[in-house]
Amino acid sequence: MLTLLHYSRLPVLFFTTLILHGCANYQDALQNYDDRVPENEIRALWVVRTEIKTRDSITAVIDAMKANGLNVAIVQVRGRGDAYYHSTLVSPAHGIEEGLDPLAEFIRQARKADIEVHAWINVFLAADASTFLENHSRHLINTRKDWFLRDAKNRSMLDYGRRDYKLANVEGAFLDPANAEVRAYNLKIVRELLDHYEVDGLHLDYIRYPWSRSNTDYNFGVNSALQFADQNHRAIEEARLNEIRRNNVSSMVREIRKLARERYPGLILSAAVWPSQSKIQNHIFQDFPRWLKEDWIDYAYLMAYYDKIELHDSRMEEFFDPTINKRLVIGIGVFRSPSPRVTGHQLRSARAIQAAGVCYFDASWFLDSRRKDEIVAHRLWELFSERTTPPPLR
Repeated sequence: MLTLLHYSRLPVLFFTTLILHGCANYQDALQNYDDRVPENEIRALWVVRTEIKTRDSITAVIDAMKANGLNVAIVQVRGRGDAYYHSTLVSPAHGIEEGLDPLAEFIRQARKADIEVHAWINVFLAADASTFLENHSRHLINTRKDWFLRDAKNRSMLDYGRRDYKLANVEGAFLDPANAEVRAYNLKIVRELLDHYEVDGLHLDYIRYPWSRSNTDYNFGVNSALQFADQNHRAIEEARLNEIRRNNVSSMVREIRKLARERYPGLILSAAVWPSQSKIQNHIFQDFPRWLKEDWIDYAYLMAYYDKIELHDSRMEEFFDPTINKRLVIGIGVFRSPSPRVTGHQLRSARAIQAAGVCYFDASWFLDSRRKDEIVAHRLWELFSERTTPPPLR
């Protein structure tokens, strides 16, 4: 497995110290951490698709990463069912500089800077209000309306307006994870992308259902989940229904892992995940601890976007597990303008539990000239001054 963080290289004394101190929980690990900087730490950045529409913006991202000691770019190349790369399957994204292949150009520039590139795709989220305004003829909203999720009243998410999305607290219309045709289509997208671009990793986002609430209109995919599982709606218990939906999402993850192992040895597979046990089990059906334990993904990027230390620590305590800690990458939401004290604590706590590293959301924060002093105050250039070994390339 290609990875930046090789814990086998860490001094034996480091592990011995942890064992002797008996770090059985998060607070123990935090208290006993000796401020050692991990070798080959993942220092990643989520790069949203709006930052790769021009060559100049790509250059700006690369320059910002170099200036702040970041070494892994998580580059969004499929946002709302569209492509920021050359594809025969996915409709092209709107507003890209003429003649530019954003992913190819990002890879070209990143290679010169010893930065890993992971292609970030939104798996089930496939449309929002802007999609309908652009209304590309090849987009799924025009070619496969039947693939989109329906709510408890059997209303397609494609029929939602802005007000509906707000009431449902969802970002847009999702494809149905229960539908085997949807999963097969996603596999084709992954295969085409990885066949034509030498990325170091694949990053799965929106690998889940939209936020679903029982006994409301906004309980998504109930009928299709039961239909594809051949279950009787009147006889089903809510716990079993939730399990079926978790299994639908997990099936997609498992199928992508199988494809990656067969065709792309060495590829890093990761997923962006929610930092709430209740939410992942009962509302979005994203059982990522199982994915890690079953080795279906290499890393889970925990989207712990908090601006208070107490909130961050409560989530870290919730997910602390020595069997998976080293495969967590802790997300830091600089877009929320947390204080340097908070982001410093978040980095230290990630290191204390032996997490694989950290990832900042998102690149636009680093590119905002109005935040220049704020960025300097976070001292990333100093915290990451110890240079990591250049990431190995495929």
